[in-house]
Amino acid sequence: ANVVCYNTAISACGKAGKWEKALELLRAIPAVGLQPDTYSYGAALSACENAAQWQTAESLLDEMTVRENLEPNEFCLAAVLSAYEKGGEWERALALFREIKSGDRFKAAPNIVHYNAAITAAARGGQWAEALAVFHHAQVAGSGVSPDLITYTATIEALEAAAREDEAMELMFDARDRGLFGNAWNSLYLVDLNEYSAPVANAIMRCILSDLKNGVRAPADIEVVAGQTFRDTRFENAGRRGKTTVLPQEVREFMRACSGMVMLGRRARGLLQEATNPKAENLAPGWLLLEERAIVNWLNGLGSS
Repeated sequence: ANVVCYNTAISACGKAGKWEKALELLRAIPAVGLQPDTYSYGAALSACENAAQWQTAESLLDEMTVRENLEPNEFCLAAVLSAYEKGGEWERALALFREIKSGDRFKAAPNIVHYNAAITAAARGGQWAEALAVFHHAQVAGSGVSPDLITYTATIEALEAAAREDEAMELMFDARDRGLFGNAWNSLYLVDLNEYSAPVANAIMRCILSDLKNGVRAPADIEVVAGQTFRDTRFENAGRRGKTTVLPQEVREFMRACSGMVMLGRRARGLLQEATNPKAENLAPGWLLLEERAIVNWLNGLGSS
């Protein structure tokens, strides 16, 4: 067997969640007279990342750079960042990110995966200002990266959790200008939130209200696909994945609080009068209806206040 065979086996163990076995194989490489390479450590680091074993990942990174004199590539560094993030170690994640960005310790240039891991780690730690700072650095000309859907999602989630609604809306409008979250903007009559987390859905709905208020969007019946998502947000325990309502109760209550604006749908029975509105009968489960007449009443109320 050669080192490539060991690397393949280590990678397979990592994907199967057997991080301890992956480390065992890494340690076995020198015992058969072979030398582990960057890919050997990268596969082992990925196994640790998947299992949220940040202490072991940190130790392996030091081992490969100091003892083995190997230069970690961008994938190795991303794995350690992600391990920190999954382990709730936002301070360590940001410290490593700054080292990557400075170029003093590592030769690999930071990429968007590194930025996203740092932002997500800060968000999980409730550090909205840190998350926003990393986001803004990604926007700077010469950073070598361009914020993507994950970048915007993680930052908006951090801002929404900290009740920084204006900043979250600003980012959402910017994301829209870049063509992101397209399911929410592709139609004037349909807002599909099915793929987005609850904080992102909140920000989208606030932006839609702002457009209506400022005349950017004309009043009309707007069907909202609430649905459900399998996204693991920072509001859930690390490593736990499960169904989360995209448009939660507080969003519907927020809409109702806007001077009588109401949302209709079979998933919001406590707030509805379905029997008196025939349109509600035509909506599939998980769909809500924001009525044109309610929008107009709301706008009239804003104008008279």
